[in-house]
Amino acid sequence: MTSRRTIAFLCALLVLATAAPMAAQPTAHPVLSAFLPIDDYILEIDGQADSAARLYLSQRAAAMLILSDSLGEPVLLWARTMVVDRLPATDLLAAGAGYDVVAEPAKSYVGEAKADQTGISLAIEDRAVRVLPRPPLVGDRTLGELLEHSPGYRAGMDAFAPNVAAMAALRQAEPARVRVYFGSWCGVCKQVLPNLLEVEAGLEGSNLTFEYYGLASPPAGWEDPEVTGNEVKGLPTAIVYRGGREVGRFGGATDFAQPEQVLQVLLAGAQ
Repeated sequence: MTSRRTIAFLCALLVLATAAPMAAQPTAHPVLSAFLPIDDYILEIDGQADSAARLYLSQRAAAMLILSDSLGEPVLLWARTMVVDRLPATDLLAAGAGYDVVAEPAKSYVGEAKADQTGISLAIEDRAVRVLPRPPLVGDRTLGELLEHSPGYRAGMDAFAPNVAAMAALRQAEPARVRVYFGSWCGVCKQVLPNLLEVEAGLEGSNLTFEYYGLASPPAGWEDPEVTGNEVKGLPTAIVYRGGREVGRFGGATDFAQPEQVLQVLLAGAQ
């Protein structure tokens, strides 16, 4: 039987649990929220690219959040007014791959930003800080180079689950080469190219090889002899070769939604 002392102890714990509820989680700001990572821009400080800086954009707030160890506390750039504020790091709430801001942030005014034809200059103490468009990834590139240039691809890879049966078939496929034309500036590529990157990662050691060719920003990219010579009309486009001969191609958001299945069917028909 349970002793009276044990029962008294359990009752005391119950009273303490009732009297001391868990602390409430901070509430996110109704507008300063949904800051999601972007790869379209880089941060330059005193003339040098800050490769470790992370930039986030909130469509809801029309603002950019800049995180840089070199600048210290987070920086908030308001798109409409071009005002630059500081935020304590403790005012940021992790939200998936991005951040929300607490309901009552302790913002402090820093200055104003100025836009020109090449980028945006920020007034941050005595530092020469600029937000610049990220140069496009051009020419022949590897999976590793794509991920280094556009870290957002990694999140897309992690979110994609290839068809198991299709992947098993591709691991047994005869040698083939998949050459992919893309633009690091291309919105559709940002959404669906990570699916094929995940397929390549899952087929490491197989007979299939993957190549990536980046186009310069339009109009120059569409005038590239590599592009015109292969009659590439849209992005992304994958051309599949076997024994040096083109056996088919696929492209666009629909095909790249499940590229492993499209590639399996294409290679099966090329036997």
